Amino acid sequence: MSRRGHQQIAFDLSRRTPYDKWEETETNMDMIPLKPERKAQLEEYAKRRGQDPAAALDDALAAYLEWERQDFAEAADGIRQGYEDVRAGRTRPATEFLTDLRRKHDFPR
Repeated sequence: MSRRGHQQIAFDLSRRTPYDKWEETETNMDMIPLKPERKAQLEEYAKRRGQDPAAALDDALAAYLEWERQDFAEAADGIRQGYEDVRAGRTRPATEFLTDLRRKHDFPR
C-alpha cells in the first residue's frame, strides 16, 4: 500500500519491444508505479489498438509529449508577441477594451 492508502502496481518496462532497436540503455525507469485504475485504462487502450501495453504506453506518451511541446511553444510565442506589442506601443487602455467587449457580447455593466 502507498502512503495514500491505495495499492501501487509497477508496470515492467524492462522487456524488449520492437521500439528498442537493439540498443542497450541503462535507465532508472524500468519500473513505473501505476494505480490500478490507470493500469486498467492502459490495458483497455492497448486492447483497442491491438498493441501490448508497453507499446501502447509508449505511443500515448509520445503523442502527449509532442502535444505538450507544441502547446508550450505556442504559449511562449504568444507571450513573446504580447511583450513585443507592449514594447512597440501596440496597446490600448483596458477600459476601452472592456467597453468594446461588453458591447460586442451584450454583457451588462
